[in-house]
Amino acid sequence: MDRLLTPRELSALIALAQRTIYNRRATGGDLPPAILLGRHVRFKASDVQQWIAHHQESRDKNPGTKTPEGDQA
Repeated sequence: MDRLLTPRELSALIALAQRTIYNRRATGGDLPPAILLGRHVRFKASDVQQWIAHHQESRDKNPGTKTPEGDQA
């Protein structure tokens, strides 16, 4: 069974304020899918991992961008 994360745990994991997580949920903002258990919000660890992977930038996305050293990526 997948571990369920609290908003506080999600906040620490993705470096967003807990209030931002609640605000994004209220406004339909970008977050991993949530599970409601009564009035408690939880996030499946596997969904969070997929969400993070989806948001990870790829160096191949912008082949013309420069690296900090000034070289082409």
